[in-house]
Amino acid sequence: MSRILIIVTKGEIGGAQTVVASLARGLKEAGFDVVVGCGADTGSFLEEELKKSLIPVVSFKKLTRSHNPFSFIAFIAELRTFLKKNHFDVVHFNSTNTLFGAIAAKLVRPAPKTVFTFHGLSFLDPNHDGNAFVKIAYWIAFKILIWFVDVPVFVSKNNLNYTREIRITARGVVVYNGTSHQFIDGQEARATLEGYAHTPLQDALLIGSIGRLAYPKNYEFFMLAAKDLHQKFPAARFIIIGDGPDRATYEHVIASLDIASIVILAGEIPHAENYLQAFDIFTLTSLYEGAPMTLIEALCAGITTLSPRVGGISEIMADDNTQLFDSQNMAQYEEKMTTLITNTTLRMQKAVWNQERSHKFSTENMVQSYIKIYGK
Repeated sequence: MSRILIIVTKGEIGGAQTVVASLARGLKEAGFDVVVGCGADTGSFLEEELKKSLIPVVSFKKLTRSHNPFSFIAFIAELRTFLKKNHFDVVHFNSTNTLFGAIAAKLVRPAPKTVFTFHGLSFLDPNHDGNAFVKIAYWIAFKILIWFVDVPVFVSKNNLNYTREIRITARGVVVYNGTSHQFIDGQEARATLEGYAHTPLQDALLIGSIGRLAYPKNYEFFMLAAKDLHQKFPAARFIIIGDGPDRATYEHVIASLDIASIVILAGEIPHAENYLQAFDIFTLTSLYEGAPMTLIEALCAGITTLSPRVGGISEIMADDNTQLFDSQNMAQYEEKMTTLITNTTLRMQKAVWNQERSHKFSTENMVQSYIKIYGK
């Protein structure tokens, strides 16, 4: 029986962590001996999720979100010591900071197979408005570290093709994120969300998003659109489930736009995806993405969506023009949202299409794809 170590930087709630948890459970059910590792200074989401399946979670004290090269060196040393004491056939890395651990994996004997999943391109993404010198530093880091990876994995063809274009690597395979989920009924979900939102929602036209309150999610765009859309549709309410480093910034935006009565920051809710059927429309306004789990979950829940054409989103949506808009194009976003709000027949048709489309993104498909990769 193969032993597999899956590592992600943070143990907190997030898209990559949800994928890791689903993958670990699926691998265990398939007969693999699985261990999950994450940084020690993070939330307990992964540990709480995986203990139900008796999957051990180990903490690496030196694994943190950092740009400090000494932190990288410390993590390499820590992981090497761990791998010398604990044999694994495969070590699967799942976030940028974990990638330095691929060096450690190749310094032990026998060396395990190394796999790295690009859950997005972060600073390397063409839509990331970052410092040019930071982008160059990231490019150099990835260019060097990918040498220590046996199989690079991408969650979208878009990310794979762009990585080839900028000459990070010519290798790579695509494995789409997967989910298998049971959702709480819409009315019950709304009743629960009311408790978090502290406002009545049962009779609202509810447009919602789930995501981290951070720069990539571009929620200021969503808030600006909400102000305009509410003038056309007074029953509309806009809710964001999630928390993050930019919460104070977004609270200031809400106050400055005087939209506190219609835009709700519900905070972090455990298993937020359970409540997707409370939404009439699910939306993302991200500047860049890999293959967002929340969008895949929205499809699975049978919810109409509106998302930007970035990263792997167009692939997930099969280029469905009704549910896609050009990133940062406010006029187009509001026009398409207006169409989805007013045309209830179209909205219902898209919801059914989404649920049918979601079968492509099952946990089973994802797990089987990784099993093939591990075995090669």
